[in-house]
Amino acid sequence: MGKVREDLLNEISQCKKCNSIKQYLKFPSESHGNLKSEYMLVSEAPGYNSIIRKQYWTGQSGMVLRQIIGSVGSDLESLFYLTDIVKCWPGNGSKNRKPSKEEIINCGHFIKDEIAQLQPKIILAFGKTASEAILNRSITLKKEHGKLSKINNSMVLVLFHPSNINLHMNVNIYLYQLKNLFQLIVQRDLDNIEKVFKIRRNIYDE
Repeated sequence: MGKVREDLLNEISQCKKCNSIKQYLKFPSESHGNLKSEYMLVSEAPGYNSIIRKQYWTGQSGMVLRQIIGSVGSDLESLFYLTDIVKCWPGNGSKNRKPSKEEIINCGHFIKDEIAQLQPKIILAFGKTASEAILNRSITLKKEHGKLSKINNSMVLVLFHPSNINLHMNVNIYLYQLKNLFQLIVQRDLDNIEKVFKIRRNIYDE
């Protein structure tokens, strides 16, 4: 079993490589959850509400995930190692923004090192930015949501991000999928994960 080492977390905390980042606000090391987890959960960058509270996934999308995972008897910090593709909050004032290509490139070695050290069995990649950065290729979320790809010894599950999910697919089906996904992970039944996403009829809004 792997582990994300403190020296890597310290290196992340001290990084100020991007001139486009103003305050270099990052999550503290203790916010990453389970440093020895077999499961990694990744999004694109910290959100304002979460970075202020010093806890991953505390905005509107995070509350959705936390409620669902709580319903299957676990919590994000116990079950997952939590991280982002871009480690600093890339916003200004209180407004979030999408990280730039340069910022994603500058931070790219960190996510590679985290994966190499942790060696997770499965990586949940929420959103296009996170999925493309980890897989190192272009993706179409509508086609790849719920599909697994292998990198080294880890499986990567591409997922729609909870934010504005109603623009992409039926919300109730999405929530149903996430609940069943988390349940399988809690039960360590990784072989049946893709089956959760097999029902395609009437999933996507036209």
